Amino acid sequence: MKKFKFKNPAVKSITVSIIFGLINALNCWLFIIPNDYVSSGVEGISIMIQRVTRDNLKLNLSYIQLAINIPLCIFAFFRVSKTFAVNTAIYSLSYSVFYKVFETLGMEQFRYFAGNVDTIYPVAIAGIISGFAYGILFRDNSSSGGVDIISKYVNKKNPKFNFFYVTFTINAAIAILSYFVFAENVDGVLTYSYRPVCMCVLCDFISNFIGDKIIRGGEAAYKFFVVADDVRPIEKDIAENLVHTSTRFDCFGSYTNTGKQSLMCLVTKNEIVEFENILKRHPDCFAFVEPVNKVIGYFDK
Repeated sequence: MKKFKFKNPAVKSITVSIIFGLINALNCWLFIIPNDYVSSGVEGISIMIQRVTRDNLKLNLSYIQLAINIPLCIFAFFRVSKTFAVNTAIYSLSYSVFYKVFETLGMEQFRYFAGNVDTIYPVAIAGIISGFAYGILFRDNSSSGGVDIISKYVNKKNPKFNFFYVTFTINAAIAILSYFVFAENVDGVLTYSYRPVCMCVLCDFISNFIGDKIIRGGEAAYKFFVVADDVRPIEKDIAENLVHTSTRFDCFGSYTNTGKQSLMCLVTKNEIVEFENILKRHPDCFAFVEPVNKVIGYFDK
């Protein structure tokens, strides 16, 4: 059976962004909202704003999410990557439209209301789904917006900086805020619980674990070996966009009986997706990648 493949990469990226906008919107509607906790990132911030304003302004999650992400997408368009920004904007619009559709349809019979029993199940399911979506989106030069845009910008400015610290700080703040946002008014007295905090942290951990495995795998680093008639443009691209060094060799093609050049470069987990994007900009090259289990000597991970 012949494997289906998109002929146009742009069509593929748009399709992926729309599909996972639908999946994440459904995930939020079915497993997160009914169980009174927040996920990470813009979605989590939007849920808290919706909850805080439910008695007066009654702001809708779909509009809040869009209002936060669109300015960030405009920022990403000029400071990160035009393709990345457009794909993320399409995801955000798709998410908002589908969430509003699910909200309008109701579908209460399909929602998972765990109450105070077996709350681990909706958290685990939501974490797995969002992690899978996060990994696929990121590999396809898209994202769910918000924190991902900030992380991408920081990583572009300083590729050696582990953007995990950025996402961790923001998501930790979201988890702490959920402690206050989900306080219950019992006979005029606010009652606080660590339950939504724990659920948020667990969901975020599962999501990041799944997403990280999809994006980078489980290896310490990756070795790229690139062959082309002239690898200097690729070498320059790597130096400018990854602030990375590489090693160039002269080699000989036994089949074509002509001289070639090869390039070897060791990249960290954080850099593998961007390195693949660099290679896509040079379609005449031939490349393969090998996982590296151990690195001896200086190598900034």
